[in-house]
Amino acid sequence: METYFHGPITAICFLSDKFLCYAQGSHLVLLNISHQRIIDRRQVLPDGRRIFGVSNFVVRHNSERRVVLVFGERWVSVSYLTSLMLPELQQIALIRCSDWVFDVCFIENDDNSCFLVLCAQSHHACEVFSVNCTTQACQFTTRLQFPFEEITWSASIYVDKTTETITLASGCYSGNIKLFLFEKSLLEPLNDSKLYLSEETSKSLLLKGHRGPVFRIRWESTGNRLATTADDRCIRIWKKSTMEGVYFQQQVVLWDSTSRIWDLEFLPDDRIIAACEDGICRIWNISDEKCSIRLEDNYGMNVFCTSSWIDHRFSCFIATGAADSSCQIYRLEDILRRQTDRYSTVFELPCVEVTTNTSLKYNLWNKSQAGIKKGSSYSKESVKSIRWLSRESLMIYTDHNRIYHVGVWKQGQAWKQTWTLLHHVEDKILAPISMTFIKHGILIGTNCGQVLIFSLLDIKRHVEHRSKVDFVLRFKRNSFQATRKGAVMNIFSSFEENSNELLSQQEFSMREQIFIVTPDGCMFWYHLVWNVEEDVLEKVQLQYILKHPCKDGLFTAMCFHSKTSAVVCGDKKGKIFVFIPLQDIDSPVLMPIHSLQLHSDRIHCLSWIADNIFLSGSVDGMLFWNLFTNREDYQVQALCQRKCFYKVATVDKFLKDSTNRGLFLVGFHSKYLTIWDIIQEKEVISIDCGGWRRAHDVWLCSNEFMICFTRRGQLVLRYECFEDIHSIVKTPSNGFHGMRINHILMREWNGVLNLLSCGEDTMVRNSVFCTQTHEMCSLQILDCHISGVQCCAVDEEWLWTGSGKDQLIVWKKATVNSDIRYSQHIAQSTCHYYHKKDMYFGTLDKSQRMRFVNKVTSIATQRVTSLLVLPKHLLIRRNTLPCGILHSLIFVTRSDGSFALNSLLEEPKESNKWTIHSLYRFNVSQFSILCSDSLILPECLQTDWRKILIFACNTVGQLLIWQLGEMDLENPFQVVNEFSKNSIVISDLHQGAIHDLHVSLLENNDVLVVTGGEDQRMNSHLFHLDATSIEERPILVKLHSLVPNCGHSASVTAVWTDGKVIFSSGADHKLIIWEIKTSSDNGQSNIFLQPCKTVVSNVSDISCISVANDWLALAGSGVEFMKWK
Repeated sequence: METYFHGPITAICFLSDKFLCYAQGSHLVLLNISHQRIIDRRQVLPDGRRIFGVSNFVVRHNSERRVVLVFGERWVSVSYLTSLMLPELQQIALIRCSDWVFDVCFIENDDNSCFLVLCAQSHHACEVFSVNCTTQACQFTTRLQFPFEEITWSASIYVDKTTETITLASGCYSGNIKLFLFEKSLLEPLNDSKLYLSEETSKSLLLKGHRGPVFRIRWESTGNRLATTADDRCIRIWKKSTMEGVYFQQQVVLWDSTSRIWDLEFLPDDRIIAACEDGICRIWNISDEKCSIRLEDNYGMNVFCTSSWIDHRFSCFIATGAADSSCQIYRLEDILRRQTDRYSTVFELPCVEVTTNTSLKYNLWNKSQAGIKKGSSYSKESVKSIRWLSRESLMIYTDHNRIYHVGVWKQGQAWKQTWTLLHHVEDKILAPISMTFIKHGILIGTNCGQVLIFSLLDIKRHVEHRSKVDFVLRFKRNSFQATRKGAVMNIFSSFEENSNELLSQQEFSMREQIFIVTPDGCMFWYHLVWNVEEDVLEKVQLQYILKHPCKDGLFTAMCFHSKTSAVVCGDKKGKIFVFIPLQDIDSPVLMPIHSLQLHSDRIHCLSWIADNIFLSGSVDGMLFWNLFTNREDYQVQALCQRKCFYKVATVDKFLKDSTNRGLFLVGFHSKYLTIWDIIQEKEVISIDCGGWRRAHDVWLCSNEFMICFTRRGQLVLRYECFEDIHSIVKTPSNGFHGMRINHILMREWNGVLNLLSCGEDTMVRNSVFCTQTHEMCSLQILDCHISGVQCCAVDEEWLWTGSGKDQLIVWKKATVNSDIRYSQHIAQSTCHYYHKKDMYFGTLDKSQRMRFVNKVTSIATQRVTSLLVLPKHLLIRRNTLPCGILHSLIFVTRSDGSFALNSLLEEPKESNKWTIHSLYRFNVSQFSILCSDSLILPECLQTDWRKILIFACNTVGQLLIWQLGEMDLENPFQVVNEFSKNSIVISDLHQGAIHDLHVSLLENNDVLVVTGGEDQRMNSHLFHLDATSIEERPILVKLHSLVPNCGHSASVTAVWTDGKVIFSSGADHKLIIWEIKTSSDNGQSNIFLQPCKTVVSNVSDISCISVANDWLALAGSGVEFMKWK
């Protein structure tokens, strides 16, 4: 049976500066770093054995040849790497040790054809094996037993080639570390295969300091230092001393991590890196005991392992492997250059004397403070908004209503700056609150609805030539009253997306389109005509007024489509609106012709990246690729959705580099300003801004970033140049969860398996698995749940997902023809993407259903345990109801013993407005319902209407069966009576909870119900559909139960059947395939089960099984695909 496992990376090791290998389950994956391509993937340990560590050693007589040692549990795999140019693993031995292995070491003999493998095991023992490369024979040599009686938790071996001594460091459960030093000659084979070492043959040292189990021990390459970490969340460095014999003393203790540390690695220049449980990889300077760098690419995920490599140019590479199966590769020089404090200049904001007239004639930043009187009161000025004009100039305005121009340039190694006060607004009514720019000037919106325009030529004369410009006089001609309905909340221009060419533009356009947002939910579309010769505003004309359909609506983002004159707007509730100026409408007020609910909170930015595709970013951290169809309907359809790679919590701005065709986004994560490369899917810059949502702006041109932001009352300017593409490398995304997977659904088309997986990390991942290249690729991340997603259900058009806080979300499927690219194959396929339609909480009223999930305070404690999409065409005759049009019907079970019928309704008055409506809810059991399944009765048993059977199981081993027929949605009491009357309860199927069940229809109208419970049994129950009692309450007659003689050694958590084959799996890593056999005895046919195959899976804690034709998927701690036919 072919198996392909995708799970957490538990070990990682560099082979060269171009290749590395990492472990997933019992599989070893070979990765080409430069091409970011997986070149080999093979199973090196037996089924179900997880790899703990990988190491490689250079063969002395052949530098191109390497020995790769892989160990996990009681197994050690010995392989040859034939060449570093075209690496290929050749396994030569598989060793089974007598106890668990914590570390392995390679020791060469004088004979080039043989070498020794030293295995450090639990109970303070080492086993030695001799491997012959020519004959590929492995022979046990000896076992070294050290005198120590504590429980071993970790171990590490160091071989000193100069003195030919071996040091074994053994970490204990109590926190102590025991060192054993012995000669290499003890590894020679003796008559007695077991050698007990005493004080005469070995020397032992005891290191005390840790509290709790020692997780990891690492030796420095010279053997002079030892790094250890334990459950006390600190790193201790022990230094070797040979003044009076050999002993180790504690050098430093490194503290910073608030979570446990899983792996360590020494780095050059007296540094050390640690892989932590919270997903952050920390780099310490050992000399000053400070954590200087934090790598947060896997923030929120367990980082299990780390490795380093120094190439021939003395460049150090670092690799980390995480629980979400992502592998990050860094170059240390790039990290140090980027992460150290490289702020070019920091400006102290001035203290301004508060008087009746605070107008200033001079530059506050250059003016001496000596002339300020001591008795005066002072006020600290802070920046409210920043906008870059070019690479060397920017505009800011402060909370004291002052507008400044800042010029920056580099002179030698230092950055210089000049500050110019352009204007000071003394009246608070005219205070600036928004800012944008056009080709000719800067537009500033004020608190009274007035728009001030600064000419770029005036600013240039005022700043460069030091000629005085009376801006107040200029404002009389270059300003206009935009609105009488309040402040200018925001202001946009059609030129804003091409801002990088602002000052270099030679040909001016006479016309500008600007859009002004007011608090009453309107957006004013103005047409500006600029006189280039006189450099004044010639004409302002109001084109249209874009009206928000909601009374409390407010537009927060906008992008203008020049070819169709379409305006795409985003509001504070995450909704997208499309406005089209039609010629046959006389009224200047425009209403949206299309709307779509994309995000769950305020949309911050919209930007076109193609003629018909635009991006949308929101406060909820979601990034959408959206398709704009410029046909007659002008619809918007969500193509793809990202969680911004788990890092960016707020998407604030898009940056486009026309020179290199780069596309970046700027966002905030906690107090960090982060710039992401959207195309390469990697972090470019991450800066500690010292707070949340500070004023900031970024300038981009040819991979040069000019960043300006406020931090702790200071204005900080930083220059970054991102040119090295090898700074950060990521493995291909395979759509794996960093936590346990609760439920999966798999379908097959065109040789590609579409997988929907629900995890405890609140994510629903839409992925594909190519059956030809056996690689997994992530298409989409659906992230709107506030707790772990428990289940999902899908039909031809809709996807339903339920979480642990009684939360239900429905997504609509969009089919897009695209190229799914794999490392070795390009598959043309039709990809299915999903976008959200509505969200529902069981304890919230209708007005709170679409509220942002982080703002919900009153939510239910029960969880959604299972979902069933019911065929509405079989149960409901009329789709049109008084409250709307019914599109989908869902059966929901909960952990409180209740179930409900929910429907997706489209309101008839407003197009594309959807709500999840709860039709009925019943409390049927006092015990928690864990699973459910449904069965449509065959046509031969129907009368005038088809019926459906619904099966459910609870925590006390009961099977609940209901019959559901035609429903009258306007008469809920009829449905309640039908459910209470047509019900069957079968008890004592299992001794304990039933975790999963699956129903299949056999021949002769027999129904097979397969259940798996915590009593370690998989049971099959056969029922018969009685055609004579179709109109009465029960229509099922139980025939008998099929209980297999053999089975699992732990609780059964996942079952599946198609009526011919039964799959069962559970916590014991076993997958058992049962065949349904039929035998004839005295003319009667008997059905029994026969186990035909048992497979040990690499997935631990299996939660779900899904089958699609020849392929089988198991989910739990990872995902494993099997071709079972």
